Amino acid sequence: MKEAVVSKGPKVQIIDSEIPKPGPNQVVTKVVVSGCNPKDWKRADMMPDDAAPVNQGDDISGVVHAVGENVSEFKPGDRVAAFHEMMKPGGSWAEYALSWAHTTFYLPKNTSFEGQSPSFPVCVPALQMWRGGYRARATMSEGPIRVSSDG
Repeated sequence: MKEAVVSKGPKVQIIDSEIPKPGPNQVVTKVVVSGCNPKDWKRADMMPDDAAPVNQGDDISGVVHAVGENVSEFKPGDRVAAFHEMMKPGGSWAEYALSWAHTTFYLPKNTSFEGQSPSFPVCVPALQMWRGGYRARATMSEGPIRVSSDG
């Protein structure tokens, strides 16, 4: 597969890599859209001069390619969005990306792959709290989006 890796500068290289293999509790997604946030390119400039280039993409939307042991909620072919574990191999600036099942969620058929990135700051933390037994609700007012307890 093709993968974009970034080093200080920032400088981007397109390299050939193996498709990630899911470990226990992990999902491999064929990437349709990957997000890019300020932290992705700012982090590259903070890297030491001799640091190896890294795929820093973390926002994933696409179709499940494979699942690891213990993953029963997703199967190949499912439309999903996910958050990749930062600074770990298998980032989303590639044809295939790796995520934990607990940071992966279904995309409804009427939701575009492209429309998912702006929702990550709310959806992923809320999803993680819900899966952890902490019920949360997101509210939006004139100010920032807030996630709060249901009580």
